[in-house]
Order: sequence, then C-alpha cells, then structure tokens
Amino acid sequence: MLDLAGGAGVKAAMLAARGAQVTSVELMARKHDAARANLGRLGLKAEFLTHDLTTPLDAPRLPGCCWTHPVPAAVPCAATPKSSCV
Repeated sequence: MLDLAGGAGVKAAMLAARGAQVTSVELMARKHDAARANLGRLGLKAEFLTHDLTTPLDAPRLPGCCWTHPVPAAVPCAATPKSSCV
C-alpha cells in the first residue's frame, strides 16, 4: 500500500497495524526519521522512500520543462489482483 506524502507516519501506522505492507513516500527525510521512530515505538514496520513526488523515479528532466518520457497511466496495486492505482 502506498502512503504518499507520508509525513510522520500516521497513515502508515494505521495501515501497517491492519496488516498492510506499506511504502511511505515523502520529500523530507526528517519526516521519515520521525515516521520510523513512531512506527518503531508501535512495533510496526514500513518501507520508507524519500523522493519528490513530482518527478518519476527513473525520469530524467529537461531544465525548466517536463519529463522526457510519458508517465504511466496506472501502477499495479498490491492490494487486489488485477487492480490499478492511478
């Protein structure tokens, strides 16, 4: 389950407590530090990815412009077979 703009991990903790495998994406590393500590105190686990959500992980950007290749329309979800997150 993706937790976009994960912040201090509140949503990640709620999802992980219900058995979800959570990946939290956040721009600011210090917020992920807080999230790791919060989930650790609760005995929960999540994966943390510090990244700018406005840029795909593998997309080179042209200065002051746009992505050099199209962004996929949908990403497969782990929650249910054959579903997609847009």
